[in-house]
Amino acid sequence: MLATTVIEVDVHLQPLGHRYRQACTQLQARPRKVIGKTILVHLHIVVVDELVHVGCAQIGLDDTPVLRLEVAQTRAKLEVLHNGYPIYSTYVAPGPYAIDDLSVGASHGELEVILTEADGQVRRFIQPYSSLSNLLREGVWRYSATVGRYNGAEDLERPLFWEGTLARGGAWDSTLYGGVLASDYYRAGALGIARDFAGLGALSFDITQARTDLGSLTGQVQGHSFAARYGKSFQTGTNLRFAGYRYSTEGYRDFDEAVRERNQSAHYLGNRRSRLEASVYQNFGKSSVSLTLSQEDYWSSAAQRRQYQVQYNTRLGDLSINLFASQALADSVGENRLFGLSLSLPLDFGHRHNTSFDVQRYNGRYSERASVNGGLMDNRVGYQVSVSNDQQNNTSGALSMAYHGTNANYGAGYTQGADYRSVSLNASGALLAHGSGIVLGPYMSETSALVHVPDVAGITLQHAPSSQANSQGYLLAPSLRPYRLNSLVLDTDDLSPEIIIDNATQQVVPRRGAIVKASFPSRQVLRMVLTLQLADGRPLPFGTQITDAQGHALTVVGQAGQALVASDVPGPQQLRAQWVDQATRECQVTLTPGDIPNVNGYRVQTLVCHPHPELSSLETNMNHQEHSS
Repeated sequence: MLATTVIEVDVHLQPLGHRYRQACTQLQARPRKVIGKTILVHLHIVVVDELVHVGCAQIGLDDTPVLRLEVAQTRAKLEVLHNGYPIYSTYVAPGPYAIDDLSVGASHGELEVILTEADGQVRRFIQPYSSLSNLLREGVWRYSATVGRYNGAEDLERPLFWEGTLARGGAWDSTLYGGVLASDYYRAGALGIARDFAGLGALSFDITQARTDLGSLTGQVQGHSFAARYGKSFQTGTNLRFAGYRYSTEGYRDFDEAVRERNQSAHYLGNRRSRLEASVYQNFGKSSVSLTLSQEDYWSSAAQRRQYQVQYNTRLGDLSINLFASQALADSVGENRLFGLSLSLPLDFGHRHNTSFDVQRYNGRYSERASVNGGLMDNRVGYQVSVSNDQQNNTSGALSMAYHGTNANYGAGYTQGADYRSVSLNASGALLAHGSGIVLGPYMSETSALVHVPDVAGITLQHAPSSQANSQGYLLAPSLRPYRLNSLVLDTDDLSPEIIIDNATQQVVPRRGAIVKASFPSRQVLRMVLTLQLADGRPLPFGTQITDAQGHALTVVGQAGQALVASDVPGPQQLRAQWVDQATRECQVTLTPGDIPNVNGYRVQTLVCHPHPELSSLETNMNHQEHSS
């Protein structure tokens, strides 16, 4: 086989899940095997299964799914489809990975993960998920309206549709919610209620009615779908993230099923009859275990699909151990079983470096990988070098680099095997339009904050050092926790001495999917290190009080007559010095702060403190009177 070279470019703007000047459509440039300079750009609408949430405000958001249970053999492209819709694309380094920043909306659905290795090998697996509807406080309304066009992963028709949702928090810790969706040949409406039972957990129930015109083959069908979900966190550390069951009558179709059946999609298994899902997480100090299971069956066929996933993480000293296993059972493809072990150990030299070894058994075949990875330049630059042996006993090597910039993230990778070479480039970032302009950032999460430190460019947050303020002082703070206190702490270590921020910490409590604005008032001053001397060259006494012309205290004199003074007036001004030496002594200094040389942010100068004219005149008159008497 001849060696081939593939160059793939992946550039995308990450979805913005917010309500602060939010656009409902998401623009993503998501090329598929781009050769040369061809880049495909399309508008992308996220449509959520069952409760028909589309676009902006979604009332069923809860636990974000985390993708963990696969091991990439090379630097691989990872794509995530939600109920057939592409919603996420990135590159992952060889080895285990975790994707925890997906915004998939409410209710339940399926995440189809497509892993394309550098040698062209493609692997797919299904990650079902479910969540409870959000509970709202009494009297709080939430609503959304969206117009969009179906844009699935397959080459099917793209019908236009519109959607609306409405939810209101009611008495007894309950929330009533509903939604409608309409297209040329599809109508659906949903109504549900959720309630928090305090120590007993949270429970939701909803019903969806849908009418579908399937064309000349079947005609019109209609049906109902019923769903119940439960979630609770226990004091023992057990977190029942969700437990849900949905039953649909034979005539029911969700929107994705309607489009695929009407277009006779080859991947369409039929309309679902029932689905059972559960996810449990347990923490044991340094260890944790998670279990996910799902099962669904279909009308008009005996097809059934079951999936089980389990993962165990622990630490023995510095050694991190990750055990994982999954089994997918489907009538159409048989059984797929995966077992894996990952070991990671830090290397004790220089900056943060780690070595890891992974072994995986997939349907009876083994693969191994060894790698070294680390970070440079305060972890803004990351690297990984790996050697792997895949399930067909093919050996390959890979090198990947990543750079976390202030406005975007960039990555590059090179992989070479026995009969192939692969070069990949990727970049991602976020753009937010607000009332005062535009701000860029490396990424945007579902719940975020817009931070404003007026006219302080370059400042960062302690929990998000990769985001830097632009020239207007705006920056993005992603990864906030909804409905909880979030501390926003400015990193003032490298702040110019001539900028004063009285309070560098704020706490915000955002709603899920919101972008909150946090302002930190600041002011520009001129900081001066003044060495103050008397007319005879002696320094002013220790503890001398320095005030401005209005009598406001500014500072006190330290050792050797030095005083640290801050002024927001660059023009000429006078400072008054006062101390007690058998009697009250006073003198004044005349200076122009803007003309004093700046040395590392401080204006340094030696000045003479002259006697106050009025006091000098008074002392002269008193001496004259004493001499006359």
